[in-house]
This record gives sequence, structure tokens and C-alpha cells, in this order.
Amino acid sequence: MKVKYSKNRVIFNAFMGSLWVVLKTNHWLFGDPMRWSDFALLAVGFMFITIALKEWFSFYFQYNEDSVTLFSFWGRQDKTIFFKDLIEVKYFGGDYQFRTLDQRIVISKSQMDKKRRPEFEDFFQKVKEQFDNRGSLQAF
Repeated sequence: MKVKYSKNRVIFNAFMGSLWVVLKTNHWLFGDPMRWSDFALLAVGFMFITIALKEWFSFYFQYNEDSVTLFSFWGRQDKTIFFKDLIEVKYFGGDYQFRTLDQRIVISKSQMDKKRRPEFEDFFQKVKEQFDNRGSLQAF
């Protein structure tokens, strides 16, 4: 099942980007001449808008009965952890953490869509119970 980003996160990024773009464009049209710092802040505004659009149209992570995949921003370095390789599963500080010998995935509770959160929490508890029942492997 694929889980999208939280709408609050997407709206915040879109708002911040729009705010910077409007302020700097307004400053340029009706105020002093643009300086290099104004161009930098305008670029930051467009970056926020780009991130908001990317998060609106893409997914945060995907999980199924065998694995969990965390999608990267550019889509090239997606991280996948198979549950058969797990050495640690825990929930700490609002983050769901999955770790193998060579990878670690941290899924933030605040960044996931609120509609999918209860379903994922049930799934996480099942994975944690299965992990605890089979016994953890010691890394070193």
C-alpha cells in the first residue's frame, strides 16, 4: 500500500514558497532594485513550491507484507528493506524505524497522511510482534 505525504506538510511548503515569491516579486516591482540576496530568497521560494508539487503528486513510502520502501525525492535512490533481513524494529519519538545490517529507514509519523496512519500503525505492530517472536539477530 502506498502512503502519501501529510496534507499539512504540502500546504505549508506551498504557502512558504508562495509567500517568498510574492514578497520578493512585490519588492522588485515596487521597491528598491533587486540585490543578490533577493534573488537567493526568490530561488528559495521556487524551491519550496517545487517541493510542495513533488510531494503532492508522489508518495512518501510503500509497504506490503514482505517489505517497506521509502521513496527518495528524485526517485533514483529508493530504500527498500525486506522484513526477513530486519535486525531492529522500533518506534521512538514519533518515528517508525526499520534497520538491517546495511540500511536504515525512518518513517516520520508527522509526515504521513493522517487517513493512512491507523492502518500503518496496525501493520507496524504486526511486524514488530513477528520480529519479537522470531528473536532478533545480533549485529556484533
